[in-house]
Amino acid sequence: MLLDNLFTTLIEDIDSLEESDYSLLSDLNDDEFNNFLATWNIIDLEVQTKLVANLYGLSEENSDLNFEKIFKLGLQSIDESIIYASLEGLWESESHDTLRRLIRLASRNLSPHVKGSVMTHISRFILLGHDGRINKMMLDNIHQLLKASYSNMDEPTEIRRRALESLGYFDDLETQEYIKEAYTSNNPTLKVSSIYAMGKTCNEIWSPILIEELKNEDPEIRYESVEALVEIGEETCVDLLMDLISDEDQQVRLSVIAGMGKMGTLSSKELLLTCLDDEDEEIAEAASIALENIDFLEDPLGL
Repeated sequence: MLLDNLFTTLIEDIDSLEESDYSLLSDLNDDEFNNFLATWNIIDLEVQTKLVANLYGLSEENSDLNFEKIFKLGLQSIDESIIYASLEGLWESESHDTLRRLIRLASRNLSPHVKGSVMTHISRFILLGHDGRINKMMLDNIHQLLKASYSNMDEPTEIRRRALESLGYFDDLETQEYIKEAYTSNNPTLKVSSIYAMGKTCNEIWSPILIEELKNEDPEIRYESVEALVEIGEETCVDLLMDLISDEDQQVRLSVIAGMGKMGTLSSKELLLTCLDDEDEEIAEAASIALENIDFLEDPLGL
């Protein structure tokens, strides 16, 4: 199918398109994108929604396809399903242009779910900034945006929690105070996010709290505490983590197993070997993957 024919079909009957037809929209040059834009402005929201959803699904299956220009266009939509799918489609994009669009999107009046997702997507750029791949002014803009979003008590919890989680990557004194505030609040959702943020700081000052929370009755708290301790790299608590290998919650067990694979201690390797025969196939498979990771850590060159 020729590109012009594809544009016509998008207008007349999108449901008649084959999956392979959408690949023609990958890596559009400027003239092709302008022609696409003319088509986009004609088709209704329902067709736009189907189009973006199909492109996102296709990009997940084939990483060689690049629909970045179309996903950036989708961020400007008035339809939140289009915005959300476009956000997901841009997950690998690391350009300043994408970041600017995300910052602008964060100022729009969006549902807590979508705006919270914007906060999460913005967090990717913090690590890029720390590596010098995003300029300092943009990094400062992110920092101010996240602080304002968390500090605004009028914002829904979903937005505040995602802002706090992203702030963890900064690990300054102000962020530490935000984490303490959320942890001691009467909001259980913010407490969960504070523990998540503790892990992202990679700061050992949170280890005593996280170790204590391994005993929490709430499996979500136990799960996030395991994840955070592994993120911090707190090897002194490996034995405590291993005690949770038989936790009643499946996600906690899987988190412990994955963590053992990242820490790579002798005792964790021995424990993982016993999990290979677990009657739960998911546990056995996770243990196998974790052991492969340990083997790589021990011999990265495969010698």
